[in-house]
Amino acid sequence: STTLSAIDLNKNLLPVEIKEVVVSQEKTASTTGSKLTGERAKGVVTITNASGGKSLKSGTALSGPNNLKFTLNEDTAIASASSAAKPSQTNTAIVAGDIGAQYNLASGTEFSVGNFSKLDIVATNDQAFGGGTSREISAVSDTDKTNLDRELAQELIYKAIEEVKNSLSDSQILIEESAVFTSKDRDFSHKVGEEAATLKLVLTGKVKLIIIPKDAINELIMSKLKDSVPSGYSLKENQLKTTFKQLEIKKTDPKNKKTEETVVPSNSFSVSVSANLLPQINIDEIRQKIAGKEQSFAKEYLSTIPGYT
Repeated sequence: STTLSAIDLNKNLLPVEIKEVVVSQEKTASTTGSKLTGERAKGVVTITNASGGKSLKSGTALSGPNNLKFTLNEDTAIASASSAAKPSQTNTAIVAGDIGAQYNLASGTEFSVGNFSKLDIVATNDQAFGGGTSREISAVSDTDKTNLDRELAQELIYKAIEEVKNSLSDSQILIEESAVFTSKDRDFSHKVGEEAATLKLVLTGKVKLIIIPKDAINELIMSKLKDSVPSGYSLKENQLKTTFKQLEIKKTDPKNKKTEETVVPSNSFSVSVSANLLPQINIDEIRQKIAGKEQSFAKEYLSTIPGYT
């Protein structure tokens, strides 16, 4: 409790100090994502119309072999045919619907136009298409950003823990498991999908830690364990070892329509305690037993005392 001035043995409460440390650091990692990049093929087609006049909008789809898609670069007016034997013809530029060399079609390729039947309107190219290329590049993925952010946040926590540990007095205990990092600014060098072999993150925030008085936790532990010490042994504060574990709670996001629960850290900790019990030694009794005796007798007698070396 941050408002508690002294230990409360009845309620198992200890006074604590909340320490906040401002931290900032940068980290660079290799990217693992990939992205296909390149250029679209371009060319000119001759549209042959055997029916009435038509007006084609920019972006009208044309389909080539293997269902390869192209689109018109601009609005195109198609004159009506003079007769069935004399269709009209119009030249217009088209571009591939995607990148890749598969769109570099040979001359004489036939294309359907929009939803029209090829009996009414059809397109062909007198010259081969070119310019279509593709290649795979290293790129930033969502996983790259998530992993880098998590790893750097953990490094900042370690950094804050070491800074606080170096400032502690002998009468204080830092609960390292209480460390919580809250980010303030995060600046990635690239966005998801951008070409990059490495990704850099500059992360700034603060780490909150809990510090407890050593004498308070020892007093609480001693009060709980003293009745469990077997006869002939003693419990000493310098023989106590404490381990803290942050407890978790299940949390449901009210904005999420699903009822899935997320396990998140809580502000509560379980404390595991181990203690080395030392045998009680009556020094005066030992003195009386071995005073004036042979060394061999003293060694034999001392060997009967638990814990003797």
